[in-house]
Amino acid sequence: MRISVLYIFLLSCFFSFAQDKAPELPRFAFRANIAIPNSVSSQKFRNSFSGVIATDASLTIRLFDEFYTGVGFSHVYFINQDYFKNALGLNRQLSTSFQTFGGYLKLGRDHFVTDRAFVTTALNCGYALGKYQGVFYQADSLVGKYPTQFTNLYIEPVLGIMFMVEENFGFGLQVSYNYNFEVFDSRYPNFEYRGFQKTETKPSYKNLPNKWGIGSLNIGVGFYYGLKRR
Repeated sequence: MRISVLYIFLLSCFFSFAQDKAPELPRFAFRANIAIPNSVSSQKFRNSFSGVIATDASLTIRLFDEFYTGVGFSHVYFINQDYFKNALGLNRQLSTSFQTFGGYLKLGRDHFVTDRAFVTTALNCGYALGKYQGVFYQADSLVGKYPTQFTNLYIEPVLGIMFMVEENFGFGLQVSYNYNFEVFDSRYPNFEYRGFQKTETKPSYKNLPNKWGIGSLNIGVGFYYGLKRR
């Protein structure tokens, strides 16, 4: 449902009417974003990892009018939640991290709303490597039993507003939803039997719903730099 709403919103932005005599951005541009990721989608994933930082960068080319395409790279970093800080009461503080590294193709649109500001909408589609690090095992026999990394497709709708401070440079707010089609498996970071126990207000960690892929809602600052001809 959340993905469908984002798609509908982005499509409405793509096909809205452009402002008359809008400024023309350089044909080639460098775009970047730095954000705080918020774990979403699967309830088990939300209760396993907290977002630390999400970054991405891309090189784009204007196709026609306000539309552009390009290629880019993204990185999202998570750290385990407090439920897993103590490994089975062994007084060993866990520091298990989860990271994704992805390359993507981008299709987007820059729509000027004033002479100095434009709304940018885009859809990134790519392939990502997901990797768990700092996994703690209670016995050597568990090492290698489950994989600690995977590769899968992901998509990322993007919405932002940029304010131009120079003819070819701007920055502003940007929101994206990074969704990996890999379903979270708590056995990979060895969390399955370490989470919180059932209480009157919540089920045990093992029984939390886990039907969606791994996703994060990233809210941060975006940057635009147009490559002008000398």
